[in-house]
Amino acid sequence: MPRSFPDTALSDEALDWIIRLHAGGATEADWQAWALWRAQGDMFDAAAREAEALWHGLGAAGHQVKRGALTRRTVLGGGAAVVLGAGLLQTGALLPDYSTMAAERRDIVLADGTAVALNARTALNLDARGVAMLRGQATFDAARDLLLTVPGGEVHAAAARFDVDLLAGGLALTCLEGAVTLHFGGRSARLQGGERLFTAGWQRARVNPADALAWQRGKLILDQRPLAELAASLERYRRGRIVIWGDQVADLRVSGVFNMADGDLILQSLAGPLPITFTQLPMFSVIRRA
Repeated sequence: MPRSFPDTALSDEALDWIIRLHAGGATEADWQAWALWRAQGDMFDAAAREAEALWHGLGAAGHQVKRGALTRRTVLGGGAAVVLGAGLLQTGALLPDYSTMAAERRDIVLADGTAVALNARTALNLDARGVAMLRGQATFDAARDLLLTVPGGEVHAAAARFDVDLLAGGLALTCLEGAVTLHFGGRSARLQGGERLFTAGWQRARVNPADALAWQRGKLILDQRPLAELAASLERYRRGRIVIWGDQVADLRVSGVFNMADGDLILQSLAGPLPITFTQLPMFSVIRRA
């Protein structure tokens, strides 16, 4: 018999319970009430197990392995590492040739003279074909032909400077100088200096190179970009994961100049202009509709 999954309302209610029980001060009566709530039926129990999996570190990424499809929430950064775990040995992500940790930025020069600036939580591998980017964001200054492999595609550059930001569901490619060619998901595009392409929706835009490289100064400049993109960038500079509860919340548009060192303060301040609440917990933080 096909398994039934909880609807959004039950999932939200279960998360409310988990937050209440683990935020401190829960009584024995609260735990008994929780047990009675989840015993009301299979859908209630499924919602309870879903919320407990999130709390115990599986997150939606681990949940995706069990259910197949991730439908109502986006887990960014650290949460995605759970689903990557099955392929770490194959991709080389366990021991990448170059990597950075949370809040760490690093500049390197490859053997062919290519200069690379790595943002926080970024990993690169070198192979016979060129460079493989596993996660994160990096700026490449290629003095000669460079082939960069990214999840789902390739970037070809010759005497060009460009930035690649791996995002949930795709990437953002920004050509700063020269020209680059992207092959991704069966489509191709050639970008000139000052152009950016988001593969989600295949959106092109003009961009100020200084704005595109603001992350190298610890800043992030967004113009009507999804809240999920801001959260993913902030996770690179903080410990723990950020869970966005609901696809509609993840797609809320955000504009501004943000200081990456003030992640929690930024998210708390957005709770006024946007219809969201921000809850900070020991292992992760939750953004949900107000």
